[in-house]
Amino acid sequence: MSISTQLTRMAQNVGAINADTNAIFEALRAKGVSVPANAQLSDVADMIESIEVPITSVEIEGRSYPVVRIGNQLWMAEPIKVDSITHKTREGYDCYYYQWDSTVAISNMLPDGWRIPTVEDINVLKTFMDSTYGNNALSALKSTEWGGTNESGFNAKNIGFYYDVNGDYDKHWYSDRCMIWTSTFGDYKQEVSSNRYFDLRITPSEYNSDDISVTTQWFSIRAMCDASGYVTIGGRQYKTVTIGNQEWLAENLDYKFSYNGSTLPIGRSGTPSTPAAWYYNNNEASYGIDGTYKCGLLYNWYAAKYLDDNKATLLPSGWHVPTLSEWNTLITNVGGISVAGLNLKAAENTVTSNWPDSQWGGNNTYGFNSLPAGRRDNDGIFTFVDANQNLIIIDEYSQANMYRLNVNITDAVEVLTTGVNNKTWGVSLRLVRTIS
Repeated sequence: MSISTQLTRMAQNVGAINADTNAIFEALRAKGVSVPANAQLSDVADMIESIEVPITSVEIEGRSYPVVRIGNQLWMAEPIKVDSITHKTREGYDCYYYQWDSTVAISNMLPDGWRIPTVEDINVLKTFMDSTYGNNALSALKSTEWGGTNESGFNAKNIGFYYDVNGDYDKHWYSDRCMIWTSTFGDYKQEVSSNRYFDLRITPSEYNSDDISVTTQWFSIRAMCDASGYVTIGGRQYKTVTIGNQEWLAENLDYKFSYNGSTLPIGRSGTPSTPAAWYYNNNEASYGIDGTYKCGLLYNWYAAKYLDDNKATLLPSGWHVPTLSEWNTLITNVGGISVAGLNLKAAENTVTSNWPDSQWGGNNTYGFNSLPAGRRDNDGIFTFVDANQNLIIIDEYSQANMYRLNVNITDAVEVLTTGVNNKTWGVSLRLVRTIS
């Protein structure tokens, strides 16, 4: 890469007005970065390359769509229009209307990472809008043409929809609302054959994600994705961190995923050899991801194995339970076995604010944020909550035992392979994906 190309790329990443060294340094200082007077570009090159370039548009089938960041999500700011898929148009409205089945075909056209929103994605959007804009959340979603403020940039318009229910004589256009398909099946009155899916409904007086509609109706379609550094799993957004060519959860998993038609058992007594998970001391309020200590769930190996075996339906594309090889790659990438623990552990002030007597003392160099979440042993006893973190490795050590990564109060990280690590233990779980 030429010097001029490097300068141009750096300038774009930091928002500099010109592709020269001084302009780049000034842009960095405007972002609160301390740049010494005698600094060289080489001194800050890695940091510059890591700065996210805002995504302002996305292309689908040759057509460009504006993109807006809302919280930690990226949303298309207008409906998708793909000519090759059966659709309806309406005079005076700049929109294509699709039946639900078209969401499947359109999802295959989306750029990597983009998706048709789930009802969980809509709920994340709603939570952010309500917490940020309060009583003005609806107005902040609506376009100015529809009488809103559009402060969020979502730009919802009163495009209406076409009411079309099989066997119903009353087929016509509805106005004064915006209907957007989700990819989530809606079990309408437990009639599985009813063929209904959730949608985002925006009207002059409300917006919600609990509306369920027959797939033969004609709604608009938008796509979205998680912002860089975040991933949505089970309706919750988790922070992520990229280390080398691996992207890791930067928080412990707290996911009550579906298991055999029900929900993963939480807080079971004994030491089950089937999928199960626990909150430390069975206290979600204190140890759940939203609790005081933000520890997340402690999973047994069987739960991790089930999640990994069913990742195609339970996890975002590419995400999985890490292997022993992937953990070893991480250890190498953070400086090797002698300093990995220090570099992976949460900073001391983060930990001591919750555990005043802890000697955790990490420096969190890479943002992995390992916390002393403790474990549940094969006697069903919760221990080491302020002194130790065990992390699941999907590889089996033996029929009864598993590998696990052990992060101690001391700096070193050791991959334990002894028989004491029973698969029935409850330990923390992080997920990973490889970045190509």
